[in-house]
Amino acid sequence: MGRDGLPLATSRNAGRAAASGDTLVFLDVDCIPASRLVPSLAAALAQEDALICCPIRYLPPGAVRDGWREEELEAAGLLHPARIFPDEGLVAVDNPGLFWSLAFGIRAGTFDRIGGFDESFTGYGAEDTDFAFRARDAGIPLLFAGGPGAFHQHHPGYD
Repeated sequence: MGRDGLPLATSRNAGRAAASGDTLVFLDVDCIPASRLVPSLAAALAQEDALICCPIRYLPPGAVRDGWREEELEAAGLLHPARIFPDEGLVAVDNPGLFWSLAFGIRAGTFDRIGGFDESFTGYGAEDTDFAFRARDAGIPLLFAGGPGAFHQHHPGYD
């Protein structure tokens, strides 16, 4: 792939290859984790062998500036209307098309069993949808976790 590409699948697989732990937490570069996101996902993965998403709050332009506080991001961010998360705990999701890779957790062995992200996908999107459908086909449930999530920083959209 040329230097102008956006190798998301390749980058995520490289992150997995560099990881040494049994619990993997993926977070896109344009996301800010809530202070308790990692321990919350780790606890959920200790309980369930699954593909686990957390809530994402989409921030408006200008929400992230010097001296920001998590409470301010929480108040400014909007949840995605098609993805309903519990206030706490885990809920099974029957539609793998609702998985997104902005911020999620998975056990390392489960990631390997799925086969990682398909690197034939380039550019923005589709590699995560493919990953979720292959997880479903492998019998790995998709769960939405209540509690701490991540804050997606505003930037122009891509299609």
